Amino acid sequence: MMTIHLTAEQERRVRAVIGEGAYESVEEVVDAALAAVEQRTVPGFAGTQEELDALLAEGLASPEITEDEFWGFSERANLSIRAGFDRFQKSGGFGFHSLSICE
Repeated sequence: MMTIHLTAEQERRVRAVIGEGAYESVEEVVDAALAAVEQRTVPGFAGTQEELDALLAEGLASPEITEDEFWGFSERANLSIRAGFDRFQKSGGFGFHSLSICE
């Protein structure tokens, strides 16, 4: 376990977001703050800080999906990608007649 000491201003801000109903506990606030820090340190993000903040806010506001919903979406996306590749390959692709996908 780790003890974190907050300034009076930081504590006020934590209590404010909990009081507004955005989070239910200090732990949830810390988790969200860590997620924001982790996203900012992800290499390869070419957007601005404002775009990253907007994406984070969108993600936090989005409804949570069930595991079944996730896997259903994943399966549909996979089938769509496979169908697109099959159409590409049937149209001649890049001209390589021996190109195939291992399953």
